[in-house]
Amino acid sequence: MLSDDALPFGADALDAICRHMNADHDADCLDIVRHLGPYPDATAARLGSLDAVGAGFVVTLPDGIATVHIPWRRPIRSRADVRHEFVAMCDDARSTTDLAQPHQQPTLTEPEGLPSA
Repeated sequence: MLSDDALPFGADALDAICRHMNADHDADCLDIVRHLGPYPDATAARLGSLDAVGAGFVVTLPDGIATVHIPWRRPIRSRADVRHEFVAMCDDARSTTDLAQPHQQPTLTEPEGLPSA
């Protein structure tokens, strides 16, 4: 049985998701941290970890570095849930801005190198 914050997949998948988000979706990570987290003045954000209940970001601020854990709308129970929850976070972050636009679904692609489900 999984603990409340355990992911239903291994470290290789977790590493691939973090690499993918940081390489291809750095602006999305920054939007999430600025608009859903406590750091509207963040200048950069990288996905550092994730668990079944949220995503952990390393945040660059004008005066240093911080970390923040932002909860998912619902717990992660599969790899497909990760994509769904990141898209939801992006949509939520954009809905708080003046330029709110729905997230383009094809933008968040499945990271390469993930073991098959």
